[in-house]
Amino acid sequence: MWKRQYSIYLLFCLSLSWTLANSAQISRYNVAEKAWLNSHQVLRVGVVEQTPPILFYAGGSHPKGLVADYLRALAIHLGLQLEIIRFSDQSSLASALRGAEVDAIGTAVIGGDRRKQWLYTRPYLSLSVGLFGNQQIPSRGLKGLGGKAVAVVRGSVWEKALTSMAPGVIPVPLPSVEAALRSVAEGGAFTYLGDTASVTQLLQQVEIDDIEEQQRLNLTFDISLATLEQQPELQSLIQKGIDRIGNEELQAIWHRWPRVERPENYKEQIPTWLILTPLALAWTVFIGWVVRRHTVQQQTHRHGRLKQAIRRLQKRERHLKEKLLRLKRKTLSYRKASRFHRQRLGLLEHVMPNAAWVWDSSMTQCQWDEGMYGFFQVDSGEFEPTPESILDCVHSEDRDRVAMLFSTQDENSELQLSYRIVLPDGQIRWLLDYSHYSDENVEEGVPQRVGICWDISDYLGLIEGQDVQRSAEN
Repeated sequence: MWKRQYSIYLLFCLSLSWTLANSAQISRYNVAEKAWLNSHQVLRVGVVEQTPPILFYAGGSHPKGLVADYLRALAIHLGLQLEIIRFSDQSSLASALRGAEVDAIGTAVIGGDRRKQWLYTRPYLSLSVGLFGNQQIPSRGLKGLGGKAVAVVRGSVWEKALTSMAPGVIPVPLPSVEAALRSVAEGGAFTYLGDTASVTQLLQQVEIDDIEEQQRLNLTFDISLATLEQQPELQSLIQKGIDRIGNEELQAIWHRWPRVERPENYKEQIPTWLILTPLALAWTVFIGWVVRRHTVQQQTHRHGRLKQAIRRLQKRERHLKEKLLRLKRKTLSYRKASRFHRQRLGLLEHVMPNAAWVWDSSMTQCQWDEGMYGFFQVDSGEFEPTPESILDCVHSEDRDRVAMLFSTQDENSELQLSYRIVLPDGQIRWLLDYSHYSDENVEEGVPQRVGICWDISDYLGLIEGQDVQRSAEN
């Protein structure tokens, strides 16, 4: 059913587009337009000279270029004589239009100084715009030229529009296209911004080294005709005259300028868009229906996948809970083992007290913990544990062996020594020392000797007492 409805809708859109296209092609003059034609025999068009081949005067008062050819074709279709009046600048041309010295402006640039009191026709001439130079242009076009100098023709539309299109660009206005291109060739500017037709025409006549089109921009140089706001009949009359210029006449105009790139034909685009617009609407409706149907299917599919994902997450949650329970059990067993080892370590330290010390060759004194000061029965605030002061506390018979702890000749050696120390009250105590060199946590790669000491005096006394008892029994 829906296929039949869409077929009927497409046929209706096509017939409507065909009717609109035919009605546009056979448009007639209205009463006001006929009255203007009857009261005028000459169409006075004011122009400002542009760069070749747009509009120029080559050694005389006879205008040449694409604008002049289009205006002559327009006058023929309106049945009027054409008078092209030349002005030096746009200001004087605008004053002449307000003073009724001319009927229309033939070189009104779309996008330039657009005036609200003027009525514009659709562009009859649209030229491509590019960047020309001898260096590679960034892919971002004008926005990628921040901080660089861009040459433009003084007074052109690009001189005013460049700062708004690319705020970081530095415009360099020059009197002509040739001066701008030579400035780029000599390094005065990074690139030149302008229409491709003018540059192509100039490079065919003048030789400028290493200048070529580096990038085609998504811009056009559009020229239209403009009349006063008080003359809408003249604006619509000129527009109908432009629309009546046929393909053969356009081909004849562009045949006079064979080396200039031909732009798109506006006249051919209008009926094409009139036909394509209903088709695009019909296609949009069809695509909307397809998208909606696809969306419903996707939602159903996603709902099923969401359920599967929830089941997987629940299964994973159960697995994680079981794993967490096992970890808690292991943690409890580790805590019990740690408590047992701490008890053993405390008992061992109570039975056989120990202390630690650190020394390296860059230190003037050793680093002792409080246990070492207790072994030697000295105050940590008064005694400095330097190698010399430590050896003074060692029994004279054991000093040579203890001095090996402070030797740097063999940094990989492990030492296990038992030696005697003389306490301040004259009592002699035995210490068992184990030490080795370690390069961990040492700045600048200087190794440290790390050692630990046990007071084995009571242990030796116990063994000695047992020996005496056995001797007595024997």
